Amino acid sequence: MTAYKDYKLCLKIKSPAGTPWQSDTIMGSLAFIHANFYPDTMVNFIESFASGNPPFIVSDGFPRGLLPKPLSWSVQPDEDDGAMAKLRKKQTMVAAGDFDKIRAEPSHSRYAVISEPWMTHRVLHAAINRETGTTFGEGMGGLYETSGTYPRSKNSEIEVYVRARDDSVGRVEELFVELSKTGYGCDKSVGLGQFEIMRERDTILQEHKFIPVNGANGFVSISSFVPSKSDPTDGKWKYRVKYGKLGENISGNVFKKPLIMLESGSAFRLSKPPAAYYGRIVRNVAPGKPEAVQFGFAYPVLCKI
Repeated sequence: MTAYKDYKLCLKIKSPAGTPWQSDTIMGSLAFIHANFYPDTMVNFIESFASGNPPFIVSDGFPRGLLPKPLSWSVQPDEDDGAMAKLRKKQTMVAAGDFDKIRAEPSHSRYAVISEPWMTHRVLHAAINRETGTTFGEGMGGLYETSGTYPRSKNSEIEVYVRARDDSVGRVEELFVELSKTGYGCDKSVGLGQFEIMRERDTILQEHKFIPVNGANGFVSISSFVPSKSDPTDGKWKYRVKYGKLGENISGNVFKKPLIMLESGSAFRLSKPPAAYYGRIVRNVAPGKPEAVQFGFAYPVLCKI
């Protein structure tokens, strides 16, 4: 099996993001950057992920110090803890230390209560009449609202984990640097999705080691993903229906087909030795651009179930 290493990337958020920091969208954004800089190698880039030996995978983006609450079998708040148990049951993320405790002991139930990790930022706009070049008159319904999310973490920072082959680390860093120049997600042109890469000792990707778990017999995904036919099915998960769009500079139909994806925190029992990744590339996702794909890889972290 190809050797991979884990890394962590810290981003300082400069403006709200109009698009959630989900792994498939992050990967799509990096792929778009790659297509702009290396158009002649784009087909090979996509096929390197589809061939069963992806050069790298990424996690969702999490407010600094947080990770998804594992949906392991025994992770149930202690009912004797009263109101705190109700709060724990609702929360979708936990502190990184509690994430490791739950991985090692699924019955760990008194994890720290955290408030909603994302804030919503709303901006009211006035629509412009294309005939007059001015706003609409009173009572004409010319107001509309846009919104974006902002991490509630200290210093407004988020963390993205990367699992990469040694020969791909430099390319990953290059793609993230270029993405930081344009911004992430929708409405970049009006200032949303702006971020700065935090460096340590002039290094972008910081090597990271997840704490080993004795007796691990499963994994929790820290990315959004689409399972492949051979992936484990004995698990607990949450899912979302993704209504994606193609990147900028695409003419015609920019809408992708609805796609069911499992959310980060989903956990599965293993019956075989663990793999470095699960999930797959999803093809034929956009009627207006048949060659477009969706990156649906699970970033597995071993746990006990």
